[in-house]
Amino acid sequence: MRKNPAHPGYGRGSGHGRDAEAGDRIARNGSAWGLVASADFKSVGSARVGRSEGSIPLRFRQLVPELKLRVEKGRWMSGDDHVYRGDVESTPLPQMLATIHRHGVPGVVECSRDDENKKVFFFDGDVIFATSSDREDSLGEYLLMKGRISRAQYEVAAKELERYPDRRLGAVLLQMGFLGAHEVAVAIREQVQQIVWSLFNWDRGEAAFKVGRFRDHEVHQITIPTPRVILSGCKRIADAKTVTARLGGRNVVLERRDWPEHLTGFQLERGERTLLDLIDGKMTLFELCEKGPLSPGINARVIYGLSELGVVGRGESEKSGGIKIQLRSGPG
Repeated sequence: MRKNPAHPGYGRGSGHGRDAEAGDRIARNGSAWGLVASADFKSVGSARVGRSEGSIPLRFRQLVPELKLRVEKGRWMSGDDHVYRGDVESTPLPQMLATIHRHGVPGVVECSRDDENKKVFFFDGDVIFATSSDREDSLGEYLLMKGRISRAQYEVAAKELERYPDRRLGAVLLQMGFLGAHEVAVAIREQVQQIVWSLFNWDRGEAAFKVGRFRDHEVHQITIPTPRVILSGCKRIADAKTVTARLGGRNVVLERRDWPEHLTGFQLERGERTLLDLIDGKMTLFELCEKGPLSPGINARVIYGLSELGVVGRGESEKSGGIKIQLRSGPG
C-alpha cells in the first residue's frame, strides 16, 4: 500500500485531541449511556449511541474464538452479561484490547495477580476509565508524585473524603480550589493511562472480560482511543525479547495490510507513520528496526502494536537466520 495523504492513518494528531477536556465529566451509565450533570462536575456533551449498541451476546460469541478464553454466564451487570477468563501469558493484553475495540464491545477487563487487582472500563470499544487496588496508582499519589498538590493539600482533601466517602478526590480538590477543572481532567486521564500501561508488563496473572453495559456504577468519562492505548502501551513493554517473539522472531518478513474499518478516524503519530511506510513485504523485522525512524527497540514495539491492530502481518516468506553478517570488501 503506497502512502496516501488522505489515508485514515495519516494525520497530524494522535487521535485523542477531542478528549483534552473530557476528564471532568461523569457518565452515569444506564440503558441510554447518557452524560448527566452531577453536584461536583459540569456535564459536557450529551447522550450518545455508538458501536456498543446492538446485540452484545452476538458480538460476544464472535469474540470468544479470537481470544480462546473460557466462557461463563455472569451476573455482574445484568442477566445477559457474559464473562470470559484467561491469563495474560496466553492472551496478551494488547490482543485482548484490540479485539474489544474491533467489535466495539462495552464491558470491563479485570486483571489480577496475588493481591493486586486492576480494572479497565470500555464503552464503544474505547477506554473510559481504570481503577487499581495498588495505592501507588491512586489519583492522590499520582498528583503528589507529579508535584501538582502538596502533602498538606492532600491531607485536607483526605479528611473531607473521610467525612463524605461517596465523593471523589478530584471533585474535592476542585471544590477547595487546589486544582482547576482542566487540571483535574488532565490528571485523571494521565492516571488512567498509567494504570492501563502498567498492565502491558504483566507476564503472569488472570484476566477476565465482563461484557455488558454498566448498571448503577459511575465512572469518569474520558474516552481514550484504544488503538492509542495499545501503541503507547506497547512502547512501554520492558522486555524487547517478548515483543520479538510475539512477532515471530527477528527474521520474520512483515507486510502491510489494508487499513481496518474499525480504525477509521484514528491517526498515527509521525514516527509511527514513517515506520509503517517502510514495511514493504521484503524487509525482516530486524532490518525494519534498524532502518526505522525511532530507536531499534521502540521500532520493534511499534510494529508489534501495529500487528495487534491488524495493520501489519507476517509475509509469505521468512529470510534465513543465517544471513546476519554484512560482508565488506577489503583492500586487495
